[in-house]
Amino acid sequence: MMTRNGIRRFVFETAIVMIIAAIIVVGGYFVSRSKENERLQEEYIRDFTPVLPASSYAPLNTAILKDYPDIKACYLGYDSEHNIAGYVIDIDRVSDDNTSVHLLVGIDYESSLVTGIEHVSDEEAPLITDENAFGMVKDCLVGSIIPVAISDEGDVPDDDSEKQVLTGDLINGVYYAQSMTADKDGYIDFVEIEVSKGEISRIQWDAFNIDPTTKLRSLSSLSGAYTVSGENWATQSYNVCHAMLELQSPEKLAMKSDGTTQLVEGVTCNIRKFVELAKECIDNSKAGFDKKRYFEALGNIVSRVKGKTAEDLGIVNEDGYIVISFQNDPDVYTLTKTDSEGNKKAYAVIGVRQIEAGYQKQQEEGQDDKDPQDKEDKKPEDQDKDTEKTNPTGNESAVNLDPGEDGKNDDNDKSDLVGSIDDLPIAEISTFVEAPPGFYREVRTVVTSLNTCYKFLKDYLNWLV
Repeated sequence: MMTRNGIRRFVFETAIVMIIAAIIVVGGYFVSRSKENERLQEEYIRDFTPVLPASSYAPLNTAILKDYPDIKACYLGYDSEHNIAGYVIDIDRVSDDNTSVHLLVGIDYESSLVTGIEHVSDEEAPLITDENAFGMVKDCLVGSIIPVAISDEGDVPDDDSEKQVLTGDLINGVYYAQSMTADKDGYIDFVEIEVSKGEISRIQWDAFNIDPTTKLRSLSSLSGAYTVSGENWATQSYNVCHAMLELQSPEKLAMKSDGTTQLVEGVTCNIRKFVELAKECIDNSKAGFDKKRYFEALGNIVSRVKGKTAEDLGIVNEDGYIVISFQNDPDVYTLTKTDSEGNKKAYAVIGVRQIEAGYQKQQEEGQDDKDPQDKEDKKPEDQDKDTEKTNPTGNESAVNLDPGEDGKNDDNDKSDLVGSIDDLPIAEISTFVEAPPGFYREVRTVVTSLNTCYKFLKDYLNWLV
């Protein structure tokens, strides 16, 4: 018979045994889990390093993924200090002909640059069967900044003046151009040049923000509120402008397909907007369309589109800039054609001078006061004629886009992408690439995959675009 002390000892020893057993079980669980995590990290590093080198990876769990059925999973890549290095996106895109391409895509956290693309060869009906062909597709897209589109060399005229912007025949004065849309941070780029004795003598590149409390991009970069890789943005802008003064032509800056240049030392930022706006300024100078006339024309555009003057809308900032983004009005700055299905397809982007010239031409032809519904009631071929009529520019200064980008090359595509590429406004495109001969379809499908990744990240990060 057990005494009271015996019972106490028994209970105590039993409790000790149970505690030790619990420690063993819990410890075993954590050891097992640690080994499982190590095994997962080994798999992640093996699979993801080719597209995004990082010290570790972790799955990204967000409800937004359900809105993007092509995206199977997304992973965060971390550097050695556990800062986010970028994203690895597992995406399986099915084409209209039911072939598919399964990809791992690496995207840099800071720059939105495509760091790598790998083909996962597990499709039931693969679009790409030749890995050498995939290599060509991959080479033309890695290094791009999303979103991406295919440039159209075929629609660019053979006129040498279109291939390279030369600064001959410039009219003295001050000339200006600004972007028609804001970037993802809310900035609207502008370029201003001064021409003296027929040459560019001064040039400025900066950006104001649609948020009136945000300073110019140059000032924000000097204070540390706006950052880019390398030198601060203000210094890089100055270096680009200085190089432009020496070269006297934006074409000579040797901008690459991803919008960067290796010609100007210390410049790592994307200079695409600068090049486009500098070209527009040069064209304005050749036409004698100075800064004052530019602001008058932009004010007229605002009045026509918004129904009120810029002053009444309160969008003229303290520096006198008209702060407006036509992001939701792509028809203002794009030229479109109507296909046989009655869908409008954008093929070029134009500037303020060309937009104003188009309005004037409409007035001369008595079209300005017509009810917009009249145009909607017209047959597709009549709409197409109207579009051609309202293109005042011919070939000048318009940025030509690949008609295939809006689906023209795919007879089965019935989508209505008004002034857009993969449902993204044309002005939002960061990189234009050239498809290798014979591989347009493959590049187009991969480009759509990249743009799907962009739209997902834009939603997830709540980018201001």
